[in-house]
Amino acid sequence: MSLTSPRDSGLRGTLPVDFRGLRVALGERPLATTPLVLHGAYRIPEADLEGFAHPIVGALVLVAQQDLFPSVLSPFAGRVLFEDDQLRTAFGVEGAFTLDVFDLLKLAPEARAGRWHLFVSLGPHVSNVMEASVA
Repeated sequence: MSLTSPRDSGLRGTLPVDFRGLRVALGERPLATTPLVLHGAYRIPEADLEGFAHPIVGALVLVAQQDLFPSVLSPFAGRVLFEDDQLRTAFGVEGAFTLDVFDLLKLAPEARAGRWHLFVSLGPHVSNVMEASVA
């Protein structure tokens, strides 16, 4: 079973009050035999939601670069999502997610080693970049 979820995250509830955008963090130190877990949280202003279906996490884009080879995918596109996968506020929307990068990329353990750079985007917002070395 996949760890990828549009609502669960180790970052849920940790964004500062004045934060706008996306933030990601790595789970436990990944190995070639374990998942590469990326936790994320977002707070997107109402003005940036125009043109997006709700919940907007369906438009999330993951960029996962292994050494010099990038992969780009939308982990929640085409999945059944529910309005309560995010919280609507007077400000806009906020939510959290967890991604199992190796599972999403369908990588066998022997193809996972290397230096990884990971970030996500949602509309005009781009997260911080996380780096992981996988042996």
